[in-house]
Amino acid sequence: MPTWASSQTSSVRKELIKMGDRVSISFVDYNDDGTVFDESVALFDHYAGQRLVECASKFIKDGEVKSDEPCFAIVEFIHSLGSDFDVYLKRDSLSGDNSDNGHYRVDIKDGSIKRYHQSDVKEEENILKKHNVALRSSILLATHQLGKMKKDLETELQKCA
Repeated sequence: MPTWASSQTSSVRKELIKMGDRVSISFVDYNDDGTVFDESVALFDHYAGQRLVECASKFIKDGEVKSDEPCFAIVEFIHSLGSDFDVYLKRDSLSGDNSDNGHYRVDIKDGSIKRYHQSDVKEEENILKKHNVALRSSILLATHQLGKMKKDLETELQKCA
């Protein structure tokens, strides 16, 4: 038996001597259009699998959460877990090991669950790129218009002199 699986480990570890039910979750606040407004750090567990996802959803649905901000809600949720879970935090779903079950986003408003796939990362990156291109275009247009206004103003000032 590996040293980490000694009699002093949690009941979850005793039942699952080897890793293999890894998962991560985050609490999310969505905009009306379904895009992410705010997201907590990712909470990982090596042994709990879907049980962690279901507990997070139930935590929201049962109204146990006091905060409407994902970053505070994840802390409240961790406090509610007790010793049955072996969790750790990372900045996002790609920073830890969730290789068995993947990452799930739990909506802070209603507790609904959404599986977050690697392809979602690409989609979000594309949306951000489109927003950046639109922003750059707006800045260039505004700069051009300001330049034209400056030139017109200088012309008018020369007429007055």
